[in-house]
Amino acid sequence: MSPPSPCNYDFGYKTSGLDAYFNFNSRVVIDKILWTFGDGTSSRIWTQSIHTDSQGSIRLLLEIVVKGEYCKIEKS
Repeated sequence: MSPPSPCNYDFGYKTSGLDAYFNFNSRVVIDKILWTFGDGTSSRIWTQSIHTDSQGSIRLLLEIVVKGEYCKIEKS
């Protein structure tokens, strides 16, 4: 069995004060998408915004499936 393919996708983000805005902007057709935020909440919406915690940082995990292949991207 061959090793998993590297994840060739990424997501963008920008901040404004304590608000952070995240989005997955790609032309590929995604089978599944899941954003998991450091505060225990999650979303299946393509474009998502979230408020940062009181310390001004957030940990975000994006999991997607494209053409049956799983991809996991994590940023702080």
